[in-house]
Amino acid sequence: MTRKSLTFVALLLLAASWAAAEQLRDVKIVFCRQVDDREPVEPGVKFPADAGWVYCHTAVSNAGDATQIFHDWYFEGSLVGRFTLPVGPSQNWRTYSARPISSAWVGKWKVVVKGPDEKELAHGSFEVVPARE
Repeated sequence: MTRKSLTFVALLLLAASWAAAEQLRDVKIVFCRQVDDREPVEPGVKFPADAGWVYCHTAVSNAGDATQIFHDWYFEGSLVGRFTLPVGPSQNWRTYSARPISSAWVGKWKVVVKGPDEKELAHGSFEVVPARE
């Protein structure tokens, strides 16, 4: 392929990514202790260190073709994990990611939801607190 052809293909892929991101609307996130039948269970913003897992449940409206979103998990300001999640065409697509927690993870957390173009769609914060004895 020539340099012009490669540049053209790269621009087409970038345009497709932007178009997919523009179709993602009404992004809502909820932190919870588990997910059942694609619905958040025991939502909250503070979780004890012995809770086991914290889930980031995301609902999104996608008027376009199938695409993906990312969940970037931050602990005390540092990126500690990234999840790639498929999003199908739906008015109410629901998906989630989860992280195990323990006393080693007591502190402030943040999850940033990004579209396929890496643009932030939503974010939220929660805290892991010491377990009660």
